[in-house]
Amino acid sequence: MESPIVRRLERLKKYEIYKPNKTNTGGAFQFDLNALKESVFLEAASQKAEHEFDWPNKIVFKLGVVDIGKILAVIEGRKPSCELFHDAAKAKLLSEESTAKNTTLSLAKGSYGYFLKL
Repeated sequence: MESPIVRRLERLKKYEIYKPNKTNTGGAFQFDLNALKESVFLEAASQKAEHEFDWPNKIVFKLGVVDIGKILAVIEGRKPSCELFHDAAKAKLLSEESTAKNTTLSLAKGSYGYFLKL
């Protein structure tokens, strides 16, 4: 029998944010919980057209427990910002021909919300 916590996590598994604009410079984010890997995968895509995002060329960023703690510290107001670094060379799924690059995620509290840069 599945526990209530697992059932609740399955409902909250994916969270999406779409921010299109008329100049086609917007973006979209998807947060995907992977309980088995104790991680949240953040996928980001740039806007291609009015209602279209470039998901085939998305950026994938794995957030581990420590990373999530740093993000929560910013959201809770205990830190003004955080910066996370993703080393593509450590990714186990990359082939030798892969063109994956190192990525930095920055989160900072603004005067009317948060700034997320990937």
